Amino acid sequence: MRMNLPDSNRVTAAVALAECGDGRGTALLDAQAAADQFGGGQRLRAATELTRFAPARGRDVLCALTVEQRLEDVYRVGAANELTRLRDPWTRDAWAGLAADATLTAGHRVEAARTLQGLGDPRGADLLAGLAALDGLPAAQRIRAASFLMESADPRGADALNTLAASPGIDGAHHIEAAAALARFGDPRGGDALRALVIASTLAAGHRIAAARVLAELGDPRGADLLESLARSRQLENSHRVDAALALTDMGDARGPDTLAALASDPAFDVGSRIRAAQLLDEAGDPRGIAALHAIASAPRIADPQRIQAAEALGRLGDSRGANVLFVLASDTGRKGGDRVDAAKALDRLGNPSGKQLLTELAADDRIGRLARFKAREVVSNPLRFRRK
Repeated sequence: MRMNLPDSNRVTAAVALAECGDGRGTALLDAQAAADQFGGGQRLRAATELTRFAPARGRDVLCALTVEQRLEDVYRVGAANELTRLRDPWTRDAWAGLAADATLTAGHRVEAARTLQGLGDPRGADLLAGLAALDGLPAAQRIRAASFLMESADPRGADALNTLAASPGIDGAHHIEAAAALARFGDPRGGDALRALVIASTLAAGHRIAAARVLAELGDPRGADLLESLARSRQLENSHRVDAALALTDMGDARGPDTLAALASDPAFDVGSRIRAAQLLDEAGDPRGIAALHAIASAPRIADPQRIQAAEALGRLGDSRGANVLFVLASDTGRKGGDRVDAAKALDRLGNPSGKQLLTELAADDRIGRLARFKAREVVSNPLRFRRK
């Protein structure tokens, strides 16, 4: 009777038979390693076990697995690893073949070339150089290949990274990665490439800020100077200017908090960005953050929704003036009903009992409009749900 055993059990049975000295076990392992219907993992296992009982045949099968393109990459690489473990004379050719095989995933190709290089075969470095220059390869793997060359002091690695840092065929994030790798290996072209990325107005602002930050983290004083320049540039969106000032602050540069303070108090800046700058300033332990929030919350020329936002932020920082502003806004009958309800809701979220009282009054006030009354009633009828918002 023939049983439909799982592949793993069939390999286990063949191993047991071979260990008993029965030649059928070895023959079964040979057949299993070549069987297309078997999973790749079990074929590799069968070939590896075969090397115990028929070393020459097992190695031949492992060699065959490394070049079988229908097999999953991980098992082809696994077969090459087994050959390396066995110190088979065909090992280097196996790795060279994998690195040159365009059907293999880029990461495995780079790893194969690196392994070959580590085995002392000059083809490894040549293959890494070729992969680093290959346009069709993902940028991350090209950078990885070039970095491996740099680790072995091969000048082709530095040249490849320098090319990648300015290549129009890859995105800004990988430009930064390539330039940073070049700089970390001590090549001055890396710092220059990062600076070029920062001042490139066509590059996304987020990438320009990231490049400046990396440059600063590498100890190049140009990085901090460029971050300050970006934070003060009116060519950038306000949110990105705040990001640049924050990066400068995170680095411990005194210009960071000063720039955040300037942005938080700049009347030409949008109020949302001013509030964010003030909050970040407070998080950095600078008292100017609270002062800026209070100034925004108290400014009569600023729209009520933004004053409410600033006042609530102030209240969450433990400053009672935030609740005072919210109470005034919610109580002022000359203001829009919706804004009064929003101010009362913010007051309630701060845990101030006046918030609930004002909401109850507003829910019954016909003068504030139907929609505003409805919003107030929702909070009064379900306080836990709305307090979390």
